[in-house]
Amino acid sequence: MKTQFHEFNSLKLIIMSKKLMLVSILISAQLFAVAGNNSKSAKKNKQVKANKEHKLNYDEFVSKYGADDTSLAVIEIFFDKRENSAKGQMSFLPLSTAVAVILPPVGVGLMAVSTPLFINGLIVNQKYNRRKLKNILEDYESTNELPIKLQNKVNDFIEDEQEYERYYEDRLVEYQKVRVQANPTTPANDVVVQTNN
Repeated sequence: MKTQFHEFNSLKLIIMSKKLMLVSILISAQLFAVAGNNSKSAKKNKQVKANKEHKLNYDEFVSKYGADDTSLAVIEIFFDKRENSAKGQMSFLPLSTAVAVILPPVGVGLMAVSTPLFINGLIVNQKYNRRKLKNILEDYESTNELPIKLQNKVNDFIEDEQEYERYYEDRLVEYQKVRVQANPTTPANDVVVQTNN
């Protein structure tokens, strides 16, 4: 009796995991289609992409709009959020689907966790899209102002970068001092020590 009950529960779990896997595949396919990744029009999109100015890559945005530290920080924030955060979150659903095929009980749990992450990744991807970046940079060029939330992020980013540069310069100075002390035969004018600005 217990073995029949156990077999029934395992069969029920397998059916439920297959249904959940099918639903997640359908949701992810629908979301990719909504996000503009429709494979039927991919060739046409590539031709149109060349004509759209907002489809610049990171280096092209930097060369075209990177006039000062603020615009460079905006570009860095947008590409970091888009390339790292969004794609990282979206990558968990396909991985958990693969695990669900191999180990259904574990995969079901992973898919339950990764589906909201996938949806959040799509939202982040849309929030930090290149068209919005282009519009913000053009507005910044003309008005020299950023949206308040973005300005706060830019200020934090610039402060973090400056702190990192100070830390790096301090460590470089310490390393050069240790190097001079460890090798007293090196003339002092051969070692160039950079100081903080």
